[in-house]
Amino acid sequence: MLWWISLALFLLYFVAYEIWWGQTRYPKIISAICKGDMSKTRLYVRLMLGLWIPAGLVLILSASGQLIWNDLGLVWFKFSGPPWLFYCLAAMAWLYLIYLTYSLIVLRINAMKNISIAQNMPDEVKALLPVTKKEKQVWALTAVTAGLTEELLYRGFLFFLMGEVFPGLNIFVIAAVSALIFGIGHIYQGWAEALKPAIIGFLFGLFYISFGTIVPCMVLHMMQDLCALDMINEQ
Repeated sequence: MLWWISLALFLLYFVAYEIWWGQTRYPKIISAICKGDMSKTRLYVRLMLGLWIPAGLVLILSASGQLIWNDLGLVWFKFSGPPWLFYCLAAMAWLYLIYLTYSLIVLRINAMKNISIAQNMPDEVKALLPVTKKEKQVWALTAVTAGLTEELLYRGFLFFLMGEVFPGLNIFVIAAVSALIFGIGHIYQGWAEALKPAIIGFLFGLFYISFGTIVPCMVLHMMQDLCALDMINEQ
């Protein structure tokens, strides 16, 4: 019964915060930021709170003994599945890590040359990117927060909940459902922008299944979000 209630609360949080808040408040926030009525740092702090509150509740459940860290994927590597799948996913993880590292280096070099690369991004996405030094500092914390909490919630905890509530459900179906929910949570940015996190979310889900830990997903997620630091620079 506890896990049914937990799943219901998770979905309630998802609908209320990720969908309703995103669809109703996001356009107004973009407008307020563009008009100078709201600072980006204030939005970043709100985003962090919106992620740390549910993640904190999950950690409280773990501290109470209802969950163990292994249930949430907070363990060392524990490889599973056919070897061919593991090698394919391990190669993809390393390639993505190399790509993100390269991207961060190139973006930092561009930042030192005062070159911005976000001109072709949708305005509703570009409006949220950090520009000033203070915005970049707070965004760095936001990126770390997103990497830790979203992987804990959408990979670790949601995988555990669906496995407990629907014990006969195939693990790859769970990965697909988790990725779909994760993508829908970004739909306020537009369908095209929502598709990207859905694909990445499914890939991260496969990493979790094969590696037995969400730690690599957390690292890659943080690096991915940190790339936004130097996409726009002060002129």
